[in-house]
Amino acid sequence: MLKKKLISLALLLALVLIFPKGIYGQDCSQSSDPVQCFQDSIDKLQSTKTTLSNQIQLINSQISLTSLKITQTQASIKSTQKEIADLTIKIGQLDLSLNQLSNLYIQQVAQNYKLSKRYNPFSIFLTTNFNHVLEQYKYISEVQKDSQNTLVNLETVRAQDDQQKTEKTTKQQQLTDLQSKLAVQQNTLSSQNIVKKNTLALTQKQLDDAIAQLNELRNFSNSNGPMCLTNSPGGGDGGWFYSQRDPKWCNQYIGYSKDTIGEVGCFIASVAMIWKKYGFDMSPSMYAARPDHFAGSTAWMLAPEVPPGFGSQVASGYNKSFLDNALSNGHPIIVQLYMRGSSSGMHFIVIKSGSNGNYKMNDPWFGADLNFSDHYSLGSIMSLRLISK
Repeated sequence: MLKKKLISLALLLALVLIFPKGIYGQDCSQSSDPVQCFQDSIDKLQSTKTTLSNQIQLINSQISLTSLKITQTQASIKSTQKEIADLTIKIGQLDLSLNQLSNLYIQQVAQNYKLSKRYNPFSIFLTTNFNHVLEQYKYISEVQKDSQNTLVNLETVRAQDDQQKTEKTTKQQQLTDLQSKLAVQQNTLSSQNIVKKNTLALTQKQLDDAIAQLNELRNFSNSNGPMCLTNSPGGGDGGWFYSQRDPKWCNQYIGYSKDTIGEVGCFIASVAMIWKKYGFDMSPSMYAARPDHFAGSTAWMLAPEVPPGFGSQVASGYNKSFLDNALSNGHPIIVQLYMRGSSSGMHFIVIKSGSNGNYKMNDPWFGADLNFSDHYSLGSIMSLRLISK
């Protein structure tokens, strides 16, 4: 155990030497807990003003932290594999001893049986050669004593063997758990690198626009009643409606952000509805759990991921022919809506059927199968997004 801790400590110190001030101003090389030091720096960055520079710093910090955790897990895997190998050798040696003792005990039992046939305890009363009888008795007693000792040793070795096998089984389960943990950490690292790549492609203006849009979404949520529903709504006509306010995920954070699906998840819910409509297993919760769908530590969605084999087309404003043609072919449309006082659009819904200005919609906030005109005007449409093959 001490050796394992020393290995982990050495790896921690090595990684800190690689990233001594890789947490952008906070030196973790002097920390007694480098992992916590990295995490604290991430928390500190998340509380700072959202700029592109800070977003990149935050992602780099998260990558460093994940790399550190991967190194620790790999060290634990290596140590556990060695322990399993050592236990395998010990078990092999114990199995050999167990076989030898078992064979010896069988031989001694057979010898005892033969001696018991040859020796009659009542013969002492029928012979005058007491010394010979006494010698026989002593010999038999020694053989029986050896058998008892062999039996005790046999049970001791058997108990040790069982203990080592139990410990090996435990270590093998620990190894399986560590390998699963490593796979998750490696997937996280891959996702973080994608987030970094996507964030590097942004301009500060794009990020500022994204933050403004997220603020609009928060304002919309705050001004339209309680955020989370008490019960999960149904799937609507067709079974593919999703509400951002569903209590199953309403309070779930989006990606690396501190925004929840209930607050700003109308676009996420709309995209998940399209996936569900086309028969794919997708929910707002599953989509929001993928940080690579979003920009840095914000909840601003990059171009939405489409189902395998599908593509995406966008039209500006209320394009009647674009919308009606898509609906007539059975393709729902994601609609970005403009609200008075908003500079970037503040809500997303899905129009699912209708034509010529009369449409039915699934609204992630208000509910399923609603009349579009009961809540919004055609003039409020900023863009239409068609996802289809």
